[in-house]
Amino acid sequence: MEMCYDGALVMPSKFVVIDKEEMMYLDGGKVTTSTYRTNSGYRMLYGVAVALGANAAYGGYLSASMVATGIGVPLAVLTGATAAWQGWYAGKVIDAASDAEVLFSRYGKYKIVSTTLAGIPTGIRAERA
Repeated sequence: MEMCYDGALVMPSKFVVIDKEEMMYLDGGKVTTSTYRTNSGYRMLYGVAVALGANAAYGGYLSASMVATGIGVPLAVLTGATAAWQGWYAGKVIDAASDAEVLFSRYGKYKIVSTTLAGIPTGIRAERA
């Protein structure tokens, strides 16, 4: 489809011009890979999952307490959202640890690959090294 503009290009009123480097920064994330030849990697992941799960449970308890006592609904919502993310990520970590344990028993080594966006963990998985 061919488009031809005879006049000035009209953009939305809230349009902001950004340069290429800033667009790359906004799209960016980080991938970290660590290779293990011992069981220390997946054992550490199990520990992280337990800590995240416990923290998520406590965060849910705090959120309910804040709403029940009237301390503040916005703070309760923020605490609840954080607790929900921790619970979700704990599940991802357990999956990665379990997969790593299987890979270690079969091949003697494995990789843990984690992804972050703006410093916030967004994913984790185990792969064959």
